[in-house]
Amino acid sequence: MRITSVEVAPWKDDASFVYSVVFDEGTIDCLANAFPLSQQYGILGDVAVVAGQLGEKRHVERSSLNDYFHMGPEHLKFLLSQGWSVSNHSYSHPPLRDPSHIDFQQEIVESYHTLENALGQPVPIFSSWNSFEVYDTVRAWVERTPGYLGLTHASNDAEHINAPDFDPLSIWRNRLSEDDEIDFLPPWLSRQGFKPARVAGKWLVDVTHLVMYKTPQGHKCISPYALEGRFDQMRTHFGDSMWAANPDDVVRYRYLRRHCTPVIEQESGTRATVKVDFPQLPPQIKEGDLTFVVTLADDAGSLEVLGPEGTANVVAAGERRIRFTCRVFPGAVITVSGA
Repeated sequence: MRITSVEVAPWKDDASFVYSVVFDEGTIDCLANAFPLSQQYGILGDVAVVAGQLGEKRHVERSSLNDYFHMGPEHLKFLLSQGWSVSNHSYSHPPLRDPSHIDFQQEIVESYHTLENALGQPVPIFSSWNSFEVYDTVRAWVERTPGYLGLTHASNDAEHINAPDFDPLSIWRNRLSEDDEIDFLPPWLSRQGFKPARVAGKWLVDVTHLVMYKTPQGHKCISPYALEGRFDQMRTHFGDSMWAANPDDVVRYRYLRRHCTPVIEQESGTRATVKVDFPQLPPQIKEGDLTFVVTLADDAGSLEVLGPEGTANVVAAGERRIRFTCRVFPGAVITVSGA
C-alpha cells in the first residue's frame, strides 16, 4: 500500500457549512428558552458572560438590559457538560463614552481568571463588547494574555462570515434578532432573505442577547419562536452536512489544522502509517479531533484506519481517496490497513 498524500479537511467531517450561535450576557432565559431548542435541533450554543456578575442581576452602567439575572457557575457548568461553551464578555461591560477610563487589565485579564476559577476550566475566547470602538485595543490585550485562543467581534460591513482560514483573533459575528431587518445586516444573512449558497463552505456565527417570548429589545434580542425558525432554517438547508459546533471547538480545529504536519511512513504492502506533529501549536491545546483526506496510489479495496483512540469510521471521498476523523496529539500515529 502506498499513500500519496494526506490533507486535513477545512472543517470537521469535511462539513459543507459550520454554524454557531452565541448568547451575549448569559442571562438565565437562555437556559430556560434557548437550551431546549438547542437539544431539539442538535445545535450547540455559547454564552458570553459578564465575569464580574455571575449569579447576580445585571447592573451595567447605561445598559437598557439591566436587572435580568445572569447565570451562575452552576448553570454554566451544566451547559458545559452538555457540549456548550462559555466565552468571556469582559468583567463589567463598561460604557465606551471615554475608552481611556476603561481598566483593560480588569476587563480582559482579571476576568479570564475569574471565569477559570468559577468554572474549573479555561475560557479561551473573548467576546468583545461594543467592538467597533475598542477592537484594536482589545485584540492587543487578548494577544498577550496567556490562555486566550480567540476573539469574536461584530462586523460593520458585509464580512459577517468566516472562511476556513479565518483569523482566530478576528471572528466575525452576525446579529440575530427579532427584528429581521437591521441597517447593517446583509439581507442574505437575515432569516427572511437567507441565501445558503452565500455561506457554503464557511462558518456563520449568529449572536443574540435575551431569548424571551416578549423581547425587551427587538433589534438585539429574539423570541424562542424566531430562534426555532433560524435553527430549522439551518437544518432544512444543510441537514447533517452542517457542523453545528460551539465556537471553542471550531477555534481548536482551526489551530490544529493550521499547525498539523503529517508525515507518511510506508511499512508494508498492505499497511502504511501517518505520523502527525504540530509545530508551534499553542501550549493550551493538547489534543483534538481532525478530519483527514488520504489519497492512495492504487485502489486498495476495503480499508481500516486505526487512530490513537481506536478504529475510525472510513468514508469514501472519491477515486482512491478516503476520509476519516480521529483524535490526535503531537506525535500521534495513524495506521491505514488493507483487507
